[in-house]
Amino acid sequence: MSFFQIGYYRLPLEERIDSQDHTPELDFDTDFDKCLDRVQQLRAQGYYDISLDEYKDGSCVESICIAWYVDEWGAA
Repeated sequence: MSFFQIGYYRLPLEERIDSQDHTPELDFDTDFDKCLDRVQQLRAQGYYDISLDEYKDGSCVESICIAWYVDEWGAA
């Protein structure tokens, strides 16, 4: 079974004070395109340090470079 994990923070690194601030929010989905839509939404809402990882059988198999997609969004 394969799925994607999106990690993100509400505050920039320099403003994170307690352990809750340093704990990422996580979203999961099996649809890559839905994950990209969610990443774009999180960026528009001002979240920080957004990451997208692919998992298979419970293990991370790839950290996806969302910068490739962000550059594409900026050109649209």
